[in-house]
Amino acid sequence: MPEVIPVASYGDLVRDDQLDLAAADAIVSALAQSGDAVDVIHLPRPLAEENVLDSEEGTDSVFVVDLDADRETGDAYYARQGRRTAWLPKGATRVYVEARDADILVPGHEQEGSA
Repeated sequence: MPEVIPVASYGDLVRDDQLDLAAADAIVSALAQSGDAVDVIHLPRPLAEENVLDSEEGTDSVFVVDLDADRETGDAYYARQGRRTAWLPKGATRVYVEARDADILVPGHEQEGSA
C-alpha cells in the first residue's frame, strides 16, 4: 500500500517515527523550496543505498524526484531525477506532500516580517 503523507508543519515530520532529524530537515526544506512542482520521497536505507538517484544534502534516504503517473504500476512508482530513473516499490516508498493548511517553516529560518 503506497503511503502519501501530508505535512502541515515541521512538527509532523519530527513526530514521524520513520524519520531521523536529518531526514525531517531535508523533507521540510525540499517542500518549502519546491512546493507541488516535484515529489519528495523517503526510502528505507537498503532501498535508498541500491538506487541510482541522488539524495538530498545531509541524508541518504530523502530524494526529490518527479513521479511519472503514466508509467506507474500497481506495485511501483517510476521516479525521474534528470536523466536518472528508478522503479520504487510502493510498499516501501513514502511520499511527502504539503498539506493544504500547511505552515511549514524551514528550521533555523524565521518567517518574513517576524523579529
